[in-house]
Amino acid sequence: MNRFRSRLIAAALATALVVPLIGTGTADAAGTPALNGCKNSTLAGAEMGLYPAQTASQSALRVSCTFNNQPGTSQVSASFHIDDFATVGYHNGAARTITNTAAISAGATTFTATNCTAITGWVNRPITTDGTFGGIPPRTFVKSISGACLVTLSQPTSLAIAASKNFKVDNSSARSVANSLTAPTNITFASGGTVLTSAMANFTAADVGLSVGGEEIPANSTLVAPCGGATCTISAATTAASGTNTAITFGGTLQVSSTRQANDCKNTTASNVNSPAAKFTTDDVGLKITGPGIPANTFITVRVNASNVTTTGGMTITTVVGKCVIGDPTGTAPADGDTVATQGVQLDLSPGLVAGSETCANESAEGFYTIAKWLNPGSFSGSALYNTQPAGTKAIGQIYYDTSVADFSAFVIETNNPFGPGAFTYSLWTPNAPTTVAMCPGTATSPGLGFSVGVMGQTLSVASLPSGTGRPGTAQLRAVLSKASIAPNDGSWSGSVTITSDDPLVTFAPASEFTRLCLYPADPAAVNFKCGNG
Repeated sequence: MNRFRSRLIAAALATALVVPLIGTGTADAAGTPALNGCKNSTLAGAEMGLYPAQTASQSALRVSCTFNNQPGTSQVSASFHIDDFATVGYHNGAARTITNTAAISAGATTFTATNCTAITGWVNRPITTDGTFGGIPPRTFVKSISGACLVTLSQPTSLAIAASKNFKVDNSSARSVANSLTAPTNITFASGGTVLTSAMANFTAADVGLSVGGEEIPANSTLVAPCGGATCTISAATTAASGTNTAITFGGTLQVSSTRQANDCKNTTASNVNSPAAKFTTDDVGLKITGPGIPANTFITVRVNASNVTTTGGMTITTVVGKCVIGDPTGTAPADGDTVATQGVQLDLSPGLVAGSETCANESAEGFYTIAKWLNPGSFSGSALYNTQPAGTKAIGQIYYDTSVADFSAFVIETNNPFGPGAFTYSLWTPNAPTTVAMCPGTATSPGLGFSVGVMGQTLSVASLPSGTGRPGTAQLRAVLSKASIAPNDGSWSGSVTITSDDPLVTFAPASEFTRLCLYPADPAAVNFKCGNG
């Protein structure tokens, strides 16, 4: 196929919005119609899996399926969603952006913020820059914020910082402390001991119950009382003494509210926002909220219940629901524009869309491949018809395919996780994929549709962050959760991935071919492809 014709096909597929997430699998050489399913037991190359599959690891998703498009039995769906493994988490957390009133000298441990409404109670929260300047060392966190907006840092600044710069403070007390050759006593403990000593860690009674992890700390350990000041107790004795390479994380298993867009928001009073989809938590207090009728620099002051929050006020009362965004992206969130997904498609392309394509009578499949970028809440883009977030949902990100002809999307939708309170599960929703516009009319021997979606575990901007930046355990797009989050007793655990049609006229069947259960053994983990191709 020449380059010009390839471009025409790509443009036509983009115009027709051919399956916004997904590539391989079609009729065989004899012209046998495609089978229905996403498992390699159905067709070589089909797949539902993730890799790596180890706990607490960045991990990519791959779903590759085939569908017949025969008249009367076609399973080509206009819309669908992928329910990701419940043992997987996407980027978690939200941030409050604060700005310094004056220049900060190198070596300073305090600065004054221009606005600290509703965050004077924030203690031990990771802080980063907005990525446009330096000066905040990795593993730095806010030890306190006074009523006069004086911000105290856990470490001195490494560079001078000009006035009016934006900093991001996480809505979580998860943090880490590390030793080095030049600072070997940032945290110390004896082999077989249960007391951690660290003036930098700023222990408080609120730390009791947080997970604690590190090379010398037994799995599934937590902080217990007494805890405060420079010392805290751990639930299990250390396996070795601290050293110059020791790095200890507190609260690494926490799952808090994330930056998100809810599309059922309305201002019921001048200071109350109602949104059942937002699922408000106490972690939202102090975060910015934006939306119709909400003035700039409006912040959440009280979490009333899961559907309502009190704000700093001045809002216009609304009767029609709209979109609102809660929080700013954190310092470890994927950047807008990061490549996050790949898509491939095989189908019998109609020559009515691309002159020069093979006639439909030949029933020969042709292919297309593209990539997608990430957009954070507050930056969602695209036309309404093919880029509309599913009604009554909260989306933590948009997977956006922007071609020279058309754009289309999938949304990362967050819901409650069956593993327990405070945990979440994630689905990838493709709201509209009119593939039939691009396909030749189906016949009894049509090759059908094959597609494959790959969602990355990491992005370029996040991968380039210095180790220790921001909140621990959040420097990824997608990861398998730690066992401390989902299997505290370190036993075996499992999770399933499923793809479902949202077109009322289409049901993916047999159901067993569109879901896969992954069983994970207890530690120690082996190097294998247990939840890879399959």
